[in-house]
Amino acid sequence: MSGRRTKTIAAGGALIVGLFGFYFASPYLFSKGTSTELTPDEVRQYYLEHTTTSVLAVSGSTTTGPASGTSVGTAAPTTDAPPPLAVLPKLGIYTYATTGGDEVDALAGQHHDYPATTTITVVPSGCGVLQRWDVLKERWEEWQRCVQGDAIVQPARTNYDSFFGLSQTDAYSCSGDGRPVRAPAGTHWMLVCEEPGKVNTYSGEVIGAETMQVGGTAVDTLHVRITVDNGQSGDSQVTDTWYQVGSDLLIAQTALNATSNPSPVGTTHYLEHYEIHLVSLEPDT
Repeated sequence: MSGRRTKTIAAGGALIVGLFGFYFASPYLFSKGTSTELTPDEVRQYYLEHTTTSVLAVSGSTTTGPASGTSVGTAAPTTDAPPPLAVLPKLGIYTYATTGGDEVDALAGQHHDYPATTTITVVPSGCGVLQRWDVLKERWEEWQRCVQGDAIVQPARTNYDSFFGLSQTDAYSCSGDGRPVRAPAGTHWMLVCEEPGKVNTYSGEVIGAETMQVGGTAVDTLHVRITVDNGQSGDSQVTDTWYQVGSDLLIAQTALNATSNPSPVGTTHYLEHYEIHLVSLEPDT
């Protein structure tokens, strides 16, 4: 979810389909595979397993050092004071109203729908926090986020998918600019995420400040847009995200990803589209 689904659908993995013996270059050709929703207890168990008693969630956002649960303080403003630090979301489980799904046009075409609610679980990790978006047991993403002055940096991200027993995990190391948490429209930044054989270039742009509603509360947000270049000229991956101003709390996100892959039966096309919107500013713990 940037926090958004910007996974490159690259050739990788082989799957034999029944007696036809077709060799396909991507698990996304079989996106009609088993779709298993996580139960609230399973999501909570993940949270508890990744949160120790020495890390306390506190009222307000947390700082970035190794996540300590300390709230961020701001010095009295002066004419030459540095900009306030960015902040990370509080530890916990955030619920999002969700619509969308994905599809492929291989053979007769296949698709699956995303559940009505999904979760992003925030746990301590390294220099900051790890945020995990659980869509299905067969489909999740996670990204590490840390504070760097008045920006949020992403050292790593992982995408996981599994269809018909074939799973694929893409673990990327990332470097580049931090996402500004307070910036005027037109501000740009860039991030490159790599794993062996794959390079994704993320180009970010601030669209502007907007007010959104979360559970009846008006929230000031910064609307940003991420465009991903995976090296394939015909592919398009665009994600719009609304973050709470000054923080990395994801308020809403929309994504439209369209990619193509060669296969023995011709070029196949994959399309993903979704919208998520935060239900409550207070996470479950």
